[in-house]
Amino acid sequence: MMTRSGWAFVAAVSVAGCESGAVAPRAESLEEAPTPTVPAGPETIAPGTSTETIGPPAHAAIPDWVPASLREGVEASRLPVMLPREPAIASQALATAQVLSMDRWVSTRIETSTSIVTIFGTDAHHEPPRGAAFEVPSPDRTIRGASGYAYENEGLFYAQWSEGGVAWEVEVECLGSCDGVGLATQIAESLEAVGGVR
Repeated sequence: MMTRSGWAFVAAVSVAGCESGAVAPRAESLEEAPTPTVPAGPETIAPGTSTETIGPPAHAAIPDWVPASLREGVEASRLPVMLPREPAIASQALATAQVLSMDRWVSTRIETSTSIVTIFGTDAHHEPPRGAAFEVPSPDRTIRGASGYAYENEGLFYAQWSEGGVAWEVEVECLGSCDGVGLATQIAESLEAVGGVR
């Protein structure tokens, strides 16, 4: 047990060290800290247990009906790509389509002699700004078994719905007279998800 005089001595030494600006030398610097070593050799696994190797998620197989010209774009997308099956879009138009993607979205553009169709999907979600007050209109129809919307805005026609955690939109630009809303919903109903991380 330390006596009162012993404590006074320790305090005096500590204060003296602070006053002089002296710092006790360290045995080793951080750069010189020894690196722990791991013994080489096979790991010891307890009896009755197994190991599982987890690799990156695999892409879903791409069906044979997808044109070869689209396969590279489909394989590059993390999200599934929605492609229409006949009769919504002629097969020759699908063969000249373009697929673009980034981490959170995918888009397919298909041009025919009567329309330009864009199929867009995203799994990004944005909260409205704090204090924002607005009403989302009620869905006006069912698209692919989900509540959705179909409408015209500034000469473009849209079908919108959510499926598999992705918000989807079919946009139709008519290159003449056409039933744009009807075509957008027809194409939406004909879509098939291909590729993507599953």
